[in-house]
Amino acid sequence: MNSFRDLLSKVFTAYMAGLISGLVIEIIWILVTTHSLNLNEDLKLELYRMMIWGGVWALLLVSPFPKNIWVRSAAMALIVILFNYMIRMPYSGDGFFASNAGNDVFYANLIFNCPWALLAGFIYKLASNK
Repeated sequence: MNSFRDLLSKVFTAYMAGLISGLVIEIIWILVTTHSLNLNEDLKLELYRMMIWGGVWALLLVSPFPKNIWVRSAAMALIVILFNYMIRMPYSGDGFFASNAGNDVFYANLIFNCPWALLAGFIYKLASNK
């Protein structure tokens, strides 16, 4: 029962780390790109979407391999980035590796997801140290 409780604790911690990281990075992204934070319904939906997906993807932090949290965070970033390039973008019409969307979309995927994963790993490491 203790191992199940420990696993559940790790899952919750990882989800919350990804959720918080998604919120922080998205707010920074919005402030940098628009220079304001107009809290309308579209922005709220975008924040919720990024937070939920950030939490879901951060569940990869629970994986026991590799042991180093920074390597795990980098692997998580790579998985998310490749998923976006190879599955989400072609599905939405942007083409493989954003070939139909232009350089902005290509680089935005890297610029957003790398700091998100590192921040999620940092939060996970802080929260899971007892």
